[in-house]
Amino acid sequence: AVLSYFIAEGKMSLNDPISKFLPKSFQMPVFEGKEITLGDLATHTSGLPNLLDSLQDPSRFGSAQMYRFLKNYELKRAPGSKYEHSYLGYALLANLLGRFSKNSFSEVLKQLILAPLDLSETTFSLPYTNKMGYAIGYEKEKGVAPFDNKKASAIFDGALGGYSTSDDLLKWLSFNLGKTTTSLNSILPIMQKPYNGVG
Repeated sequence: AVLSYFIAEGKMSLNDPISKFLPKSFQMPVFEGKEITLGDLATHTSGLPNLLDSLQDPSRFGSAQMYRFLKNYELKRAPGSKYEHSYLGYALLANLLGRFSKNSFSEVLKQLILAPLDLSETTFSLPYTNKMGYAIGYEKEKGVAPFDNKKASAIFDGALGGYSTSDDLLKWLSFNLGKTTTSLNSILPIMQKPYNGVG
């Protein structure tokens, strides 16, 4: 949604290479000269690994560690060629959007998307006492997961750091279905347009 907002403003394009939004000293992985684009990150077709599950301590993996990892990572296929879910890709996208707007991703999301849609109960930080009341997922053959207070670094906020309520999620659904008239309706076609065959 944030990326779509900037695209609607004419400030970004899905086809923009990510290097466009980083200092020249930052080396990003390429495959046979093909760069990762913003659209590749947004549709999980960047070729970047999931990574989060393999980190021993996700709370210590910040932006410096992410860019160091990316500098040394070799893509195994061309960006845009295959869908593969990547927490790292979304973390990078959120970081780029924050860098572009000179603010944290959570603050950018709040200002541009959450506030206009009145998603007042959607946040990135939740007191421990409130976490005790959140819904716990169920994983096949493993049952209901135990409450896990392990914190991932804020670098992953754009990938999995959000908390919300059923009321806010229903508002978000209504917006995505075009049932709600808001100042953001112009970004819906951008959000829902397939890129590299992925919506």
